[in-house]
Amino acid sequence: MSQRSASAAEQRRPEADSARAVLLIGHGSLRPGAGAAMIRLVERVQAAGVAPIVTAGFLNYRRPTFSEALARCIHDGAHDVIVQPYFLVPGKFVQKDLQRLIETGRLAHPTLSLRMARPLGDHPALARLVLKRALEADYLFANPQIASQVGPRSLDEGADWQPLHTRHRTGLLIMAHGSPDAQANEPIHVIARLARASSQYVAVTACFMDLNQPSIPDAAAAMIRRGITHIIAVPYFLHLGNHVRDDLPVLIDAARARHPRSTIILAEHLGFDRSIVSVIADRVAEVAWQHRTVPARA
Repeated sequence: MSQRSASAAEQRRPEADSARAVLLIGHGSLRPGAGAAMIRLVERVQAAGVAPIVTAGFLNYRRPTFSEALARCIHDGAHDVIVQPYFLVPGKFVQKDLQRLIETGRLAHPTLSLRMARPLGDHPALARLVLKRALEADYLFANPQIASQVGPRSLDEGADWQPLHTRHRTGLLIMAHGSPDAQANEPIHVIARLARASSQYVAVTACFMDLNQPSIPDAAAAMIRRGITHIIAVPYFLHLGNHVRDDLPVLIDAARARHPRSTIILAEHLGFDRSIVSVIADRVAEVAWQHRTVPARA
């Protein structure tokens, strides 16, 4: 799907209520700029007509807080607020921490419709974004001068590049944090299955930093034992936090040292991409349509 094409939900969703707001809520980080991608998406989501009012807040470490962002929605005239968890899986932060804040918000504002959408989760656009990040990393690995080059480049620079998977048995690692709740990890496995269905890579494995198996080192080693000596590792993370900036590069460097005859490429995390607007639009539409078809609670 092109970035400009409408998602299925955008084509069928009802016209946005003039008093509706979408509130994106991310985890938050002490690292400056970690929430920049989510903040940039606010304007894109509003411009796409998902809701007349769109804003963002954080669970931890950063401002605006959930309560501050909710107050902003109300100040701007919202009577109906759909909270969009800016999370990939329905783990503790969504199911407990964010749900608790929403219940508190309902008590504080009893006349306000305050509902929560599903996390970004297993949306097919995220699988396409994983494949996009892998291809970008592949291209920059073959043309390292492009990443550091300043100024205009020749139009034919890198034109003879061919993706690794067209020349070698290549594997794709989708590296996630992991959750003790097996059900919370299921969307990651769905993304892996969707990426596998593209048939670009001979193996696609979801692997984890912590709490779950396979670990990232074990997943890389398993591919190499199968004779897959070219691997692209994509961080399945939305934000540029400590895990993406510090921990994952250390794990990949250790894997390279352990397997010196293999090529292991570290891709960029999901970060900012306009395709995420369609994910948010679909998640919000699910809640909006449910509200139109299910009687309100007494």
